[in-house]
Amino acid sequence: MTDVYLIADGSAHVDDVLQTLSRMGRSATLLVNDFDSLVNFDFHGHDLAGHELFIASGSRYLGTNRTKLVKEARMRRLALINIIDPSVELPGDVELGANVYIGRGATLKSGVSLADGAVIQEGATLGTLARIGNSTWIGRDVRIASRTVIGRNTLIGDHTEVRCKEIGSYCELDHGNCLVESLPASTHLLRNHPEKIVVFNP
Repeated sequence: MTDVYLIADGSAHVDDVLQTLSRMGRSATLLVNDFDSLVNFDFHGHDLAGHELFIASGSRYLGTNRTKLVKEARMRRLALINIIDPSVELPGDVELGANVYIGRGATLKSGVSLADGAVIQEGATLGTLARIGNSTWIGRDVRIASRTVIGRNTLIGDHTEVRCKEIGSYCELDHGNCLVESLPASTHLLRNHPEKIVVFNP
């Protein structure tokens, strides 16, 4: 079996991806492995036809770069793969986009939907019918309630429990618990400043 080609940013997430590939019995060839090279990656300079491809970038570089690369790879009809740890058992009705990562011990309940580029880290649990948007990052041991809808390019920090009905796009939630009904797009709710909700431009 041929190597998976990785376009990577040098973050710790790349190590997670490589370890998961190893548990899958696969190996990887790193085409690039630093942030500047990922941002400036040019598909024209590489012969990727016939090769499986995965784009790996960490939560610090969340969203738009990965989203752009995944979109271009799909337009070029390249073989983007999903990397799912062998310990994960997916119900038959789970919907997966392209370039999805699911880490060791994660649990996805019936009817979960993950859009292109979604990252589900080790030990996370997604409740029934949860919907996760493009390039959204779900951290380690996060708990997402059933029927929660999370927009694109959003980060849910490690060990956070989400009981919202909806979290908008371009949000960062690293608070421990999120019990409000919904969070609008471009909201920051941070563990170190629980009294503050900060809106930012993506």
